[in-house]
Amino acid sequence: MFKGKKEDEGKVKELLENEERMAKASKEALDLTSALSNFSLEIKHFSNDSMNAVKQMEGVSDSNLSVIQETTATVNVVKETIEATAEHFEELMGESTELSKQNEESRGLIESVAELKEHVVVSTNDMNEKIEQLVSLTNEIDNVVQSVQSIANQTNLLALNAAIEAARAGEAGKGFAVVADEIRTLSDSTKENLEGMKEFMQRIYDAANAGKSSVSQAIQSTNEMDEMIDTVSQTIGNNITGLNKVTNQINNMSAEIESIKVSAAEINHAMEASASDAENLSAATKVVYEGAEKTLEIVKGINSIDDGFDKMMHGMYRGLLSGEHAVTNDELVDMVKKAKAAHIGWLGKLKKMVDSMEIMPLQTDSHKCAFGHVYGILNIEHPAVSDDWKRIDKLHSDFHRKGDSAIAAIHKQDKDTAGAVYTETERLSSKMLDLLNVIEQKVVDCTKQGIKIFE
Repeated sequence: MFKGKKEDEGKVKELLENEERMAKASKEALDLTSALSNFSLEIKHFSNDSMNAVKQMEGVSDSNLSVIQETTATVNVVKETIEATAEHFEELMGESTELSKQNEESRGLIESVAELKEHVVVSTNDMNEKIEQLVSLTNEIDNVVQSVQSIANQTNLLALNAAIEAARAGEAGKGFAVVADEIRTLSDSTKENLEGMKEFMQRIYDAANAGKSSVSQAIQSTNEMDEMIDTVSQTIGNNITGLNKVTNQINNMSAEIESIKVSAAEINHAMEASASDAENLSAATKVVYEGAEKTLEIVKGINSIDDGFDKMMHGMYRGLLSGEHAVTNDELVDMVKKAKAAHIGWLGKLKKMVDSMEIMPLQTDSHKCAFGHVYGILNIEHPAVSDDWKRIDKLHSDFHRKGDSAIAAIHKQDKDTAGAVYTETERLSSKMLDLLNVIEQKVVDCTKQGIKIFE
């Protein structure tokens, strides 16, 4: 019988120890529940921020990709234009070289005419005996004039083509257009002079046939022809010099166009690489967005765990509202002090949000804050604080709901409304803190009188 009593006492002791451990674990678990709620809130906040940032990034990325694609298309057009311009420069350079060659030939022909002129001077001394030779020579000169006229016609045509190409070249071809115009003017002048020569030679021919020309007239005409040849020769020489300068400029411009063509190809390659990077960024943005969505799903799971944990805590704490291991007055006072500190901190965070007009993680569910978990579990029936404890519920709920109103105003960037909400929240906070101070003081008074709130 003694042995049985001792065993019963051992079991009772073990039960009391288990109850003590249960009470301690329950009180520690309450802090974990609050931490879990805050953790879930912060993850949700940062996930939403990530999704918003990714949405903005996605818009920028798509816009950037569109700009890059348009720029790439423009660069391709520019590249094609540069290539076409390079081809035109090559053609123009070839035509300039050919024109210069023909002018050299023209000068050679003029020099030949000058030599013939010398023969004419010599021949005039024997003009009467060699009238037939003069007629023949006149015919030869006429042929030469025809050749020179043909060359002048070709020069005029080339000058016209050069002017057209200079016009296509735009600003870069203005100088060459002037030269081309001068060449054409020279060609027209040469043709006019040659027409004069033809008429002159015709007069010699007629005079020779008629035997009415005199040696003095022949010498005078030959001297006039000499001056004309010198003028034409000098003009063509100047023309060739200018044309060579233009050809050199075209060569330099052609080299620069080639350099630009290489640069355009490099830019085109860089733009294609940028387009590829933009596409990769867009793909990466989608992956991040999907990750943020999955994180929000995880947050829902955490909230579900938090709710289940909260229900479990209600069940555990029911056994701690009475008995040897019930919540003590000092523990209740400590809970109230923590509630005041937590809500002062909450109000400070709301102030920062309103001042900066930026959203921060803020618990707006009154049942999920640190005090909300405690308040939902501790059902105080003691008459000393029962009425004041019940009054806390509405104040506490209204206080947290103001957070939702402030967040909505901040989302709209409505600073006036956000400020008004904060002022109202500050008023509610003052009333709630005053009531918590009253409860705290009443619990302290009960402790002094040896009264336990939870028996």
